[in-house]
Amino acid sequence: MIGQGGGIVFHSLRHTFGTQMASAGAPLVAIKEWMGHADIQTTMIYAKWTKDREAERAFVDAAFSTG
Repeated sequence: MIGQGGGIVFHSLRHTFGTQMASAGAPLVAIKEWMGHADIQTTMIYAKWTKDREAERAFVDAAFSTG
């Protein structure tokens, strides 16, 4: 994310953190908590960086299912 002046902004660091944690294998639920997201769907943008996407999705679905 580039700021109006063309430099890196604080929000870029948040995205870097989320991406690095997902690629290191951290559970998306943990990333959600660390980043302070209210909704898991916000955190799901980092799912493409996980090592095992299907297992992560199943884990998140099971953890947040309403049924």
